Formats: sequence, C-alpha cells, structure tokens
Amino acid sequence: MDERKIKPRIIIVEGVDRTGKTELINEINKRTSYRHIIRDRGPIGYRAYSIIFDRDDKLLEGYWDLEKKLAEIDDIIIVYLYCETKELIERSIKTDHEILDFDFHKKVYLHCLGTSHFRNRLIIDSTKKNTNDIVNELIEREII
Repeated sequence: MDERKIKPRIIIVEGVDRTGKTELINEINKRTSYRHIIRDRGPIGYRAYSIIFDRDDKLLEGYWDLEKKLAEIDDIIIVYLYCETKELIERSIKTDHEILDFDFHKKVYLHCLGTSHFRNRLIIDSTKKNTNDIVNELIEREII
C-alpha cells in the first residue's frame, strides 16, 4: 500500500450477520497496515439489535445518546454492508450459522441507519462483491 495522506479514522462496520463484516475488517487491516481503528458494529447496530431482540428501552436510549456524542467526531465512517437475503441464507448454511429472519433484521437495521446522527455513511452491497473488491473501492475513493 502506498503512504497516501489519508489520516487514521474510526471505521464502524455495520450489517446483519453473514454480510462479511469480519472479512472486510481483516482485509482493511491487512491492506492498510492497521492504519485505522475499526469496530465490528457500533451504536447503530446495537440500537438495531435492541429493537430486534426487544431489549430494555433504557439500553436503547443509552445507545442513542452514545451515538449522538460519537457523531460529533468527523473522522468516524460508517460502512454498512448490505446483502440479499437469499445470499445470507446460503452463507448461513455454508457456515452452519442459525438462519435468522434476515428481512426483518435488515429492515430494522436500515431504519436505524437512516435515523442515525452519523454523517459519513456508506452502504456497500456485499451480495456479489468479494472483500478484495470492496477494499479496492474504499482505497480508490480515498476512504481508507
């Protein structure tokens, strides 16, 4: 990787299970020599799963408040990985992962993403893109 002038950022990778978050995080770290602070899910995801699993409202409010504070930091980027339900089911079967109500999970997640305070948000379709292609795109767009 070249030493471009991209400063370190906090990247929060969001998405329902089996969208490729872990692979993406590992590849970004590899290709950028761990330049960025990367988190698998953040307040958006925690809000989504609080709704999905009907968790305590105080917990949901806490994540919402935390997100408001974090959103004031300009160098945070949200990367939301979207994936078609059929592909999520196939990935779940291949990895012996529980098959979830992916349509419902995606609906709630997209609602939380759409109401988020974070300004720097990307939605990337991981249905047919491999991790290497996604990282190449992020590099070309000078995001990482």
